[in-house]
Amino acid sequence: MDELVKIQTGILKKLRELNVALREWDKNYFLKNNHLPTYAHVNQDEEGKQLTRKIKYAKVLLRVENGLHFLTPNFLNPGLNVAI
Repeated sequence: MDELVKIQTGILKKLRELNVALREWDKNYFLKNNHLPTYAHVNQDEEGKQLTRKIKYAKVLLRVENGLHFLTPNFLNPGLNVAI
């Protein structure tokens, strides 16, 4: 298997885990504060800030050389409408 594919697969796995963790953080914030967090709320909380930063960088790493996106969620599941 190509090394790039192995790396990208690992990044996709971590990206999924990070998205689940951010959704969990979002849910806990709502339960604690009784309102949905805004972008400012996320950046004020250290955990939320770290999660969004890691998600941002994971998405950047998935952009393949020459601007091709051959291993993004849309490639893996063409019916999935996800913007990266």
